[in-house]
Amino acid sequence: IARLAKPDGAMNENERNYAKMKEGNTAIFNLKALDEGQEPVFVVEGEIDALSIIEAGYNALALGSTSQYKKLIEYVTENETNRLLLIALDNDKNGEETAKKLMEGLQGIGIDCHKANISGKHKDPNEYHVTDREAFTQSLGAAIEESRKALTLQKAEAMRSTGYVSRAREITAENIGSQSGYMLRTRVLPFP
Repeated sequence: IARLAKPDGAMNENERNYAKMKEGNTAIFNLKALDEGQEPVFVVEGEIDALSIIEAGYNALALGSTSQYKKLIEYVTENETNRLLLIALDNDKNGEETAKKLMEGLQGIGIDCHKANISGKHKDPNEYHVTDREAFTQSLGAAIEESRKALTLQKAEAMRSTGYVSRAREITAENIGSQSGYMLRTRVLPFP
C-alpha cells in the first residue's frame, strides 16, 4: 500500500488520481468477520475504515478498493453467510456507484444488506472516527438498528404482497424495537 502524503490542495490532477493507489493483488481485509458470531458486518472501502469500526467495538471488513466488490459477492456466494451486511463505502461518487452495484449483487443472491451512512458529512468512516469518536460510535449503533428495522419492514411487505400473510399485527418501525429480526417469526401468520 502506498499513500502520497501531500495535502490535497498541494497535488496536481495526476497526483490526486494516484495518491492512494495500491500495488499488487489486494485481498478483502478481515473476511473472517463473516464467519464469526451473528452480529452485522459493516462493509467499507479502506482497511483503516474497517479498523476504526473494529476499534469502536463492531464488526467490519474492507474491500481494499471499490474494484473488489465482485470478489466479495463471489466469496459470499461460495461461503454462505446469514449476516446482515451494512454497506458503508466512502462518501464520494465512486463509493456511491459501487455501493449500488454491491447491494444489487448481494440482494441478487439473497443476502440481507442495507446501505448505511456511518460517515455523516465526512469523507469516510475513519475521518469521522478521528474527528469525533463518540459520535462515530453512536452512528454505528444507530445504523445497525435502522438497518434491522428497514429489512424487517421490507420482509413483512414482501410477505403481504405475495399473499402469504392473512392476519398479522401491523409491523411498524415503532413496534419493532430491538428484536426486529424476530418480530416476523413470532407475529406473522400464514394462510389457514
